[in-house]
Amino acid sequence: MSLAERVDFVNKLNPDALISIHRDASRSPESMGMHTAYHALAPGKPSKQGLKLAKCLQKHVSLRTGLRDNGVRSRPAWDKDGKQVETSLMILRETNPPAALLELGFMSNPAEELLGDNPEFAQAVAVGIVEGLNEYFGRKGC
Repeated sequence: MSLAERVDFVNKLNPDALISIHRDASRSPESMGMHTAYHALAPGKPSKQGLKLAKCLQKHVSLRTGLRDNGVRSRPAWDKDGKQVETSLMILRETNPPAALLELGFMSNPAEELLGDNPEFAQAVAVGIVEGLNEYFGRKGC
């Protein structure tokens, strides 16, 4: 599916929240950990529900997986002078539900490159996502 087809698919489903799961990469093999991205409308103006979702997911997934917590990041991102330094992501920008994009470890890091093939890691991610969604939606059990 193209990015536009993915956006259309999500918007037709009309879920209560969207989570996009990815693996990160870097030129440096020492980069490690995870972060969660959310859509920002302008400098200092986050999507409030997207930011809340990202924080809940980041907290619980990093705790469950043991990945270094690199925090939440707005996309696009701006520097201190308000100049855009990163682009927005279509899956965050164009979808209707609150959305967050998880970057789960670095494929360029020898210690994290094979995590995607590890069933225990996948289970930890799944449990962290459920706990994060429970917190986001105000359910007990987190």
